Amino acid sequence: MNPIASLVASSKELKRTRSLVQAAMLLAMQVVLSAYASVYIDPSNKVSIGFIASAATGALFGPFVAMVNGGLADLLQYALQSPGVYNPGFTLNYMLTGMVFGLAFYRREIRPVHVIAARAIVVVIVNLGLGTLWITLQRGTGLPGFLAMLPARATKALIQLPFDMLLMLPLIDRIKKLG
Repeated sequence: MNPIASLVASSKELKRTRSLVQAAMLLAMQVVLSAYASVYIDPSNKVSIGFIASAATGALFGPFVAMVNGGLADLLQYALQSPGVYNPGFTLNYMLTGMVFGLAFYRREIRPVHVIAARAIVVVIVNLGLGTLWITLQRGTGLPGFLAMLPARATKALIQLPFDMLLMLPLIDRIKKLG
């Protein structure tokens, strides 16, 4: 299914009450996992398993619903925890994460290559690239700050990625079968 068709089909999921209820439960799960099942290694490096709920939303309801849930999850987390100044870049990251998982998993037979590719795109482009950019813009450190922060964040990403895969591979397939 091409990306546009996937987005359109996914948007139709919002017309079903069952889909809305399940998506809301996954939204709550994402907020709780991202906020409370996470550890800060340092101020700019957080390890969390909240992405599992985003991946499940994408697999069950597609990229559009996963994007909406991602944006709402970030806004709810900010409202509940308020760790500092609001940065809409992180809301965009949550939305892009949902979109990537939705495009990779929605109405597809999920294979390990899809899981690996989706998580790698999220980690490298969204978290490492854009996430680091938002942090440096918020801190006002510019390119030198971005380049200084990148090695530590890349190391964390490389260490965390295999664990993410081990967690995602069995869960996403099971979640897809439940839906």
